[in-house]
Amino acid sequence: MSTVQLYTHFEVVDAGGTVQRGGSRYNPKTITAATGDTFDKTITLSAATATKIYDSTVDDLADFDFLWIMSDTDDVMVQFTTDPGGTDEKYWVKHLEADVPLIGGNDDVLDDSGSIDAFDGVADVISEIWLYETAGGAVVRMFAIT
Repeated sequence: MSTVQLYTHFEVVDAGGTVQRGGSRYNPKTITAATGDTFDKTITLSAATATKIYDSTVDDLADFDFLWIMSDTDDVMVQFTTDPGGTDEKYWVKHLEADVPLIGGNDDVLDDSGSIDAFDGVADVISEIWLYETAGGAVVRMFAIT
């Protein structure tokens, strides 16, 4: 068993000089990883080409307890896929900001199946992660541990 120590902190100074802070630089969130197996991959994206960075059926890591994805440019989209090629394939897409990590505490998602009540869905897991950038050249790192 391994543990991840995650430190998160932000600080905002508004136009009036008021400082607002959140998180902590000193007290980490501890995430327990069941086996300690890791996946660490850095790729450079081609222009206007969807690139699969993670596949739970092919890569050495079948699931994850912690996920970190970070790009060096703003123009990258991340797509999470459940049940790829199956009868209940679903997608979630998120834009990345340069040097701002997308962090997940596990691979769980909730499929709302078109329901208005999005919190009354069916549990599923992320099976694939795809990346896309219009211009090309972005360097993206994905780190995961289970």
